Amino acid sequence: MTHTTFSPSIWLAGTRIPFATASLTAAVVAVGAAFHHPAFSWTASLLAMLGVLFLHLSANTFNDWVDWNATDRVNLHASPFNGGSRVRLEGRITRRAFFVMGVAFMAAALACGLTLFLTGRPNILWMGLLGAFLGAAYSLPPFSLQARGFGELAIWLAFGPFLTWGAGYAITGGLSWGFFLVGLPAGLLTSAILYINQFPDHNADLVVGKHHWVVRLGTARARPLYLAMVVGAALITVALVAFSIMPVLSLLSLIGYLPLIKAVQVLWRHHAAPRELVPAQQATIAAQALSQLILAVTLFV
Repeated sequence: MTHTTFSPSIWLAGTRIPFATASLTAAVVAVGAAFHHPAFSWTASLLAMLGVLFLHLSANTFNDWVDWNATDRVNLHASPFNGGSRVRLEGRITRRAFFVMGVAFMAAALACGLTLFLTGRPNILWMGLLGAFLGAAYSLPPFSLQARGFGELAIWLAFGPFLTWGAGYAITGGLSWGFFLVGLPAGLLTSAILYINQFPDHNADLVVGKHHWVVRLGTARARPLYLAMVVGAALITVALVAFSIMPVLSLLSLIGYLPLIKAVQVLWRHHAAPRELVPAQQATIAAQALSQLILAVTLFV
């Protein structure tokens, strides 16, 4: 019988907090992009990053709540990178606990947004609600974007341009397309993380009717879309530098894309072998975090 153990380590594991690097690095990019703005505020930066973190953790826990009796029950190839949070399948935490965590994190994000609103950021509410909607609609019915083939698009927007746009506004109080554009590469790379994690889940997701693009195309035909995401992120970075949206120094962020060479090679060889895909999953996460941290540093300079 599953019961909830009130252990901070178990609850923390249930949030899948290591994956929050995807949203936090994008938020740091927004901080870097806003750093030289005359209205820059470290307090607003901290509130923005906390709001982003809480929204991400809320999306994670709501996703696990939805998958509790679906994909994760039939997934034979779960790993630390796919298949959801394994702690609930070890009988130490209940489905209800995931729902409670999701609501609590959403409330914490709302508190950050309200604080920013009261400091003269009126647009932060609809921007935050948009991010919250995309994060929740990814897995929650009746939208279930992940099961309808719109999950990758939702993640690209929510963890990329919408995130940096909203964070940039929260920090400076100004709406700028520059903040929107600098988030495009981060969003694509985060979508690539989500996407490659769907390959090991293919069979389980097919059984429960979660028809994302890896299920729709099959693992072999789905590979080029991963390549398009990571190459697209690199090309957008170059374009943003070419159009002076980002400094030339930002090209150094392409160094962070090097792990993706290994990821592509592994995916092409082992697209239907879940255990062998783990190095590709690791490399994709590393590339997203490393490239965006380097990008943030170049924006601070």
